[in-house]
Amino acid sequence: MVSGVEAFHAHVLHPNHFTTKNNTFVSPLCSGLCPEDQPSQWCIAEAIKLNEQVTLVSAVRDPVAVNVSWFFFGLQRWLKSSRPVDPTSIPFDTLKDLFRIRFPHNGILNWFAEEWSAVTGIELAALDGVRRDGCATVRFGNGHACVLSVHLPDQRKSEILGSFLGVKGDAISFPRLNRGSSRPSPEIYDCLKILVASDADYLDRMYASAYSRRFFSPNQIENFRESWRAIADMA
Repeated sequence: MVSGVEAFHAHVLHPNHFTTKNNTFVSPLCSGLCPEDQPSQWCIAEAIKLNEQVTLVSAVRDPVAVNVSWFFFGLQRWLKSSRPVDPTSIPFDTLKDLFRIRFPHNGILNWFAEEWSAVTGIELAALDGVRRDGCATVRFGNGHACVLSVHLPDQRKSEILGSFLGVKGDAISFPRLNRGSSRPSPEIYDCLKILVASDADYLDRMYASAYSRRFFSPNQIENFRESWRAIADMA
């Protein structure tokens, strides 16, 4: 709600990843990306082709934390249910198998290559500043983009976005609306976090990925690991 700035959320930028079908029943792509059925999701690619002014802001986050959150957010999709799903109505062993077998873990790892870079035409090497400084800005055609880490202090994120958008940094705030404790089933959410935190092979795979190594320093990755180790130790 920044004066003079109009924004909409879009995680699908490329028209090839658009479907007119109910996406609850459309399987994820081989890369783990999920097609969407909202036209506004991919108009960015069309705008760039028309050389219109486009401003992109994207955030990067610990990919393991992303997947834990995304699993619950997309539970209706993973179960291919025509109705919203209450996690408490499903045995945890079923949820565990669903997470391990059907959930597309690589979606977050491939998003920047298959969406962001493919649509903007910018090589991912241009985003090395995110790993070093927590953010990177880059121009493409008649547009520009900012990629920043959600793990920066809120004040720093406000300063980065304020400078990028041309508004006062204190006009941008980050309310804490997405807390695990505020979920409809926090105890199940915690159980999945413990499951993930106890799976050393899974953590190794996610943190050895090109995504993790591109956007986070070795020290940051170790901090992520420490956070998960602390969760596993509490179990």
